[in-house]
Amino acid sequence: MTEPTRTPERASQSTSLPLPLEQLLPVKSWLEVLKLPLMRWTLLFGLAPLAVAFFFSNNIDVNVAARVVGFYFAVLWGYILMNLLGFFNVKARNILVPVIFTPIVGIFLVLLLQQFPGFSQLYQVTDVGFDPLRLIGFVAGVGVLEETVKILPILWLCYIVKEIFTAKEASFYAAVSGLAFGVAESASYLTAYDPETTNFSSGQYVILQFIRLITLPLLHAAFSGLVGYYVGLGISRPRSRRALVIFGVVAVALIHGLYNFFDGWPSLLIAGFAIVAFVGTARRADAELMR
Repeated sequence: MTEPTRTPERASQSTSLPLPLEQLLPVKSWLEVLKLPLMRWTLLFGLAPLAVAFFFSNNIDVNVAARVVGFYFAVLWGYILMNLLGFFNVKARNILVPVIFTPIVGIFLVLLLQQFPGFSQLYQVTDVGFDPLRLIGFVAGVGVLEETVKILPILWLCYIVKEIFTAKEASFYAAVSGLAFGVAESASYLTAYDPETTNFSSGQYVILQFIRLITLPLLHAAFSGLVGYYVGLGISRPRSRRALVIFGVVAVALIHGLYNFFDGWPSLLIAGFAIVAFVGTARRADAELMR
């Protein structure tokens, strides 16, 4: 005859044991989790908006607010792209050059050059209806001008000071230039559109700014990153540099122009293609060069 089990009694005895302090307050585990890079980035991205709110309190200009929010998401996208591309050897100088040049000098050049004959007419036809001329304006005007301006600091880093050595590097830093351009452009658009003086509803205005501050900088990064890839190919091919740069600018200007030309779902598909093409190309850029 077997003895009856005493599981409940044993369970009762086990729960009566004193709870270790390290289990009640696992401070060691808290400190260990801080060593995880993902945990530190989570704290940064999760708490940064609170820090901004406390820092500026109630006194902040809408233009400054737009740039701060745009910068926040640009850093987030930069971190995600860095992981997607498997590129972690980031140099501060190569980041600072496009981050400073593109939103200041680059935006100024775009605004200046679009007033010149030729570009002026191309920009004007972008306001017409669904017409082939409108597509030409978006490709040869908006696309070519913006992609050329965004890639200027990368050309300098690659070919003049020679601080970039591979196509993957060129693609990543070009994407940073695109993020900087997208944030600056989005901030200027945000201050230009007043929901009280436009036909947008409050909901439409919120969605529009959501797109401009979050999605469009990423899209500009994808466009620029693709151009940067072709610039990077020219590092080891000096004789073909000019042709590669021109091809990259023109090809991406076509994608850029098609995105602007179409409305609705087609533009979404084009945007998705651009992002996938950029990441896929940059990820295997160096492997292709070693063949």
